[in-house]
Amino acid sequence: MFGNADPNAGITLCVSDKAGCNCQAKALKSATKTYAARLKLYNKCTKLLLKHQPAIGPADLAFCLNADGKAKIAKTVTKLGGSITKKCVTVTPPFAAGQCSGLNGDALRDCLNVRTRCGACLTVQASDSLFGDLDCEFYDDGLANASCQNDF
Repeated sequence: MFGNADPNAGITLCVSDKAGCNCQAKALKSATKTYAARLKLYNKCTKLLLKHQPAIGPADLAFCLNADGKAKIAKTVTKLGGSITKKCVTVTPPFAAGQCSGLNGDALRDCLNVRTRCGACLTVQASDSLFGDLDCEFYDDGLANASCQNDF
């Protein structure tokens, strides 16, 4: 979110810009909840799959990465948008570096959502040896556009 070349370059210090600092902190907290919800639902889904079938493969795991039957992830994304509306509307730009630089409002929410999808995919891919076939680059936003690099 803050930029991978020099993450400190995109961080707003509270001493010099309290509104910008609060915006970044709230957006980061909300995006982290979205990321955590993705991983929690993935783990719950894979646990259920393993309970009912002894062998699961990449397609099953990809299904679990997309699982959101009760719209828990969608709710966290909505809250992320609310946080941005509440804390970032007067901040221009909330993120000066990184893939979400210069964005605000719904565009920032959508960008941060894509970043959480990418991060969750890379986490699952690195932690689950069965998941080598998942293309996180395509999973995060449906495009092969170099938006999901391992820069977390």
